[in-house]
Amino acid sequence: MTIRKLTTIAALGALSMTTTALAEGDPAVAFLDGLNTELAASGYQLRVDQMELLGSGEGLFMGRTVRASDHGNKQLPSDWSPVDPNRVSPSNIGYAIDTADVTVDFPAAEQPDVVRFGLETWDQQQCSDIGIVEQPAPAADLGFVQLIVGFGGSFPSPGIDIVHGGFLPQPFWDIIACEVPGSGCGNGILGVNFTFTWTGGQDSDANGRNDTALKESYYNDEFTWVNDGVLGERGDGVFDFATVALHESGHALSRAHFGDVAIHHKKGLRTSP
Repeated sequence: MTIRKLTTIAALGALSMTTTALAEGDPAVAFLDGLNTELAASGYQLRVDQMELLGSGEGLFMGRTVRASDHGNKQLPSDWSPVDPNRVSPSNIGYAIDTADVTVDFPAAEQPDVVRFGLETWDQQQCSDIGIVEQPAPAADLGFVQLIVGFGGSFPSPGIDIVHGGFLPQPFWDIIACEVPGSGCGNGILGVNFTFTWTGGQDSDANGRNDTALKESYYNDEFTWVNDGVLGERGDGVFDFATVALHESGHALSRAHFGDVAIHHKKGLRTSP
């Protein structure tokens, strides 16, 4: 497997070790630092602001935001701007769904509809007047973060603000969150959402938060995923995709982790749309 991000998995592990003191022992922060170093060196006007990890309750990761507190005003430190000059249609949020990285646990044809359900559920909450519009996917295999670390994917496309990057294999999860790649410490992560902002701290609507440039969500194919119409309660490695996709869609629309831990072992996911 080719790891384009830092050439080799070993290099990523070395990066994690050298930045441990600055990251207070958190290899996930070191991973984000490495991504941003790579983006800057490549000339991209994007940086990864943070990532939200959703855990199964069986490992180290529960509902955890890397870089920000899990408690506060229920907002992320960046947000979509309706006047962002760098987005194709700032009055709307465009999204696209990966159709290449699918799970074999239930029919592939059903999986995009589950993602749509999550976004439409949030859209019905009337949190704002910004529309949420599905855009044609420029490729079957979407995802900038997975492209950088060597798991397929594609470069960002104008007009697509939210990417649902599909299901990725176990090694990806060790890379984004573990000090030692291949250790299996990422096995407890159900999903992740990455927030990109523009470099330079752009705040086009002057709301005190940086403009969000791109959001990406991924799901861990190490688990068994079901789609039986019953939201929530699962356990022992089996989880309802609609519930987790709903959670990740909330992050994509600038909802942060807050309050109690979002998921309880054998009691299911507690969401707050």
